[in-house]
Amino acid sequence: MIWKFDYANIVGARFPRPKSEVLKMKKTIMIIMAALIAGAGFQPVTAMGAELSGYYEGQLTGYAIQDTALWQMTNRLRIDLSADVGENASMSASLAGMTYHGYTDMNLLEVLPEDIQSNIVRSFGTAVDTLFHYTYEETAWSLENAFLTFYPGAFTIRIGRQQLPWGTGYAWNPSDIFNTKSLLDPAYEKSGQDALKVEWGFGESGGIVLVYQPGVRWQDSTRACKVKVQAGSFDLSASIIDQAYDVLDVFSMIPQTRETRRIVAMDFVGQAGDFGVWGEGVFFQGPSDTQNWQLVLGADTTFEFQTSLMVEYFRDWQGTANAGDYDVADWVDLIMGQRITMGRDYAMLMISHPVHDFIDVTLMTVMNCNDRSFGLIPTIAYTYSDDVVITLVGNIFGGSSGSEYGGLDTQGGYLRVKAYF
Repeated sequence: MIWKFDYANIVGARFPRPKSEVLKMKKTIMIIMAALIAGAGFQPVTAMGAELSGYYEGQLTGYAIQDTALWQMTNRLRIDLSADVGENASMSASLAGMTYHGYTDMNLLEVLPEDIQSNIVRSFGTAVDTLFHYTYEETAWSLENAFLTFYPGAFTIRIGRQQLPWGTGYAWNPSDIFNTKSLLDPAYEKSGQDALKVEWGFGESGGIVLVYQPGVRWQDSTRACKVKVQAGSFDLSASIIDQAYDVLDVFSMIPQTRETRRIVAMDFVGQAGDFGVWGEGVFFQGPSDTQNWQLVLGADTTFEFQTSLMVEYFRDWQGTANAGDYDVADWVDLIMGQRITMGRDYAMLMISHPVHDFIDVTLMTVMNCNDRSFGLIPTIAYTYSDDVVITLVGNIFGGSSGSEYGGLDTQGGYLRVKAYF
């Protein structure tokens, strides 16, 4: 399982891929970037039918951690290249670079309640100095997508690093084992995954999707199959996934063994009157017959006065139903990305309204219904031009001490400027 520092993402931080996946050959990458940018204006690239696009994203993030104001600035440049490379074949690639400035040495324990920090320190001893610290590289490059696609008849075959969307949930998406969402920005672009995907379409919108993510051996690989059909105004799908993942040593966070779990999922999305509705039901069968169920139900609508409303409910039968029963393992698993929640029942409400032709205001709240802690995420998005969007986002946590969100000793937000080309 790839680590994802969930609490840092909630307060707006952007983490690069693990260092093992970061491209170290910076000179080579700079040459590639220069060639792509230069090629956009020259006949050879145009003659090949290549298209060059991308965006720049600058973000200033502010944290208030233990009554101390901390600041981080990131700059992200992504270049996308796509081209037809023959009859019924195309290729795409995305190269991204990020720079980090300011608060770049993060202690993940700082956001936790003091009593939880003390318990973790007692449990892990001197290991906390390395396990829960993360230092950003000043500059990080990554190949986010690079894939070749063939279109033989009713089939689509894609091989390489590609995005693998799965399921229908918005804030929570338990059937999507390929991506990890941040509650601060659930719709942010998904990471590329190294895989082979084969899709066969039938009927108007039906299809079968097969995905294979290779491991060292077949039993170390992740394999997924999805069947999609349409029934009236609803799109339905059923999936079976054998997910291979690393079991980490709790004291070193180093993979010790590799296990496989079986996942059976069903999801739907459609229209019911004036409401869009969706849902996911997921069953997990892990090693030693460990089992769990997760459920997502959601709906949205837009009223005549242009206000949009979205609600979503998430239930994790393995979550803690009683407030205050979280232990050290729960908190460690959460901040290290081994689980997405600690409670059993969650609700999300989002209201959005255009206050001007170019300004949208959104208020999103997420609540742990068991310990009654919550997070408020207000957003103002200003469309400066067709290709430039300026977004201001805050995050405010509340609840009793020791609760999932109320226990966080941090508030914050970010200002983001994004320009497409």
